Formats: sequence, structure tokens, C-alpha cells
Amino acid sequence: GFRIYREDGRICTDRTAVSASVKRNISQTPALQGTAHLEVLVDPHMIEVFINDGAYVITNAVYHLGPYMTSSVPKTIQLHTTTEDI
Repeated sequence: GFRIYREDGRICTDRTAVSASVKRNISQTPALQGTAHLEVLVDPHMIEVFINDGAYVITNAVYHLGPYMTSSVPKTIQLHTTTEDI
């Protein structure tokens, strides 16, 4: 599936498992200091990750998510990371 993780202080997204035909599958922020606040919005064709209240935004087109969603209403997930890589 779609992966969100922290590595070397950067928030990274990887859509390789859901969009293998796309050449650029990994996106990342610059290295961040301290804790990061993530808000993740998911709709049937898009996953957006807002980092630290929109200081950085990673947007990925990921088509055909609709059948896997339990509602047609966009979903929002809020996450907090530590300073450690996960």
C-alpha cells in the first residue's frame, strides 16, 4: 500500500506498491528538526500529507482508491512523529 515514514529527519511518502508504473514514487521534505505534525487527507484519487500545518505538503495521485474506501466522504488522519526515524 501507500507508505508514510520518517527517515533522516525527512517525512517521506512511497506509492510504489500502488502506482508501480509511475517513475517518481518517493517524495520527501527537507530534514525537519523536532516533532512533526502530519495531517493526511485521502479521497478516491489523491493522498495529501500536510506537514506542520502546511509548512510542507506532499500530494500524490493514487487512482482507484474508491473501492477500498468505506465512505465517499474524504478521510482525514492526524499523526504526530517523534524526532526519531520510524
